[in-house]
Order: sequence, then C-alpha cells, then structure tokens
Amino acid sequence: MTTAVGRLSTLGRKGLVSLGARVEGESGRSMIDCALVSTNLKSGLEQASRQNSIGQGIVMMVDRDTLILIKPDFLDPAFPDTRFYCWHCALLEGVLVSFPELLTRLNIVRIDWPKPRHEVIQLIGEENQSLPVLVFADDASEQAGARYSRGRKFVAGKDDILKALSSRHSIPAPHP
Repeated sequence: MTTAVGRLSTLGRKGLVSLGARVEGESGRSMIDCALVSTNLKSGLEQASRQNSIGQGIVMMVDRDTLILIKPDFLDPAFPDTRFYCWHCALLEGVLVSFPELLTRLNIVRIDWPKPRHEVIQLIGEENQSLPVLVFADDASEQAGARYSRGRKFVAGKDDILKALSSRHSIPAPHP
C-alpha cells in the first residue's frame, strides 16, 4: 500500500510548485518528491486559474494546516554585513524536530525573508505578511485567536501558533 503523507501546491514567483510530497511504500521506506510542476509563471498561472479561479484571484485549496516560516540565514540591507535568522521561526523549527509527527500533519513552507512575500499574500493578503503564520486547512473548525482574511482562518506569532499546534495536533502545551 502506498500512502501520500503530505503535499502543498503553491503558486510562487517561479510558477506552480508542488512541495514536500512524502510517499510511503509497502516496504516502509519513505521517498521525498519535491517536484517543480511548472517553471513558467504564465503557464503556472493559467493552470492554477483553470483549476481554482474565483473572480479575479486564484484560490488554492489547503488540505491541511500550513505553517509558513522564513528560511534562515538571510541579509537585511538595513544591517550590512550581518546574517540573520528569525528566532520565532527557529523556535518553531525546534518544535517540528521535537515532535516529528507534525511533519505528517502539516504542510511546511519556508520562504525568503524579503517582502513582498507573494506566497503569503496569495493565501492571506498583503496586510498579513508577518511570519511565522499558521494557515488552517479549509475544513478547519473554529480556533481561539484565529484571524480571517481572503476566506481563510489563520493565527500569527509564535505564541498563538504554539497554542494552535497543541490544541489541533495533540502535542504538549509549552510550559509557562
């Protein structure tokens, strides 16, 4: 029996990309399949529009909660010659390592630091580009502290994300 454990298709600046599909075969081995579906933005837009268009925007179905983090080791022009990481994102990376079952329950998307963050804008709007953010699956029930944008529920900031991961994905709560 082969089981697809996780997949997120996203429309980024380089086109329609399928991220992090993990497939488990009968032998128990796992394969990671990160396939670039289309490197042509126009082709990707046309394909996504045909599949999920509503009005002027492109609507993407999110089949599970999606955690969006900033890739570590970036430069900020305001601080020349200094490399950075987002410590809130690093905290959540540590939670992912500590509770690896989350990797099978969440879509994890790591994006570059500079704004505009097109992947985030597309999901929850330009005004919600601060990261990290946890965007709930389309069929998610109500969540305390959730915000709404573009028809999606989400929580932003490390504390609300940690609470949501505990309540929605059965990991322990952080100690006060």
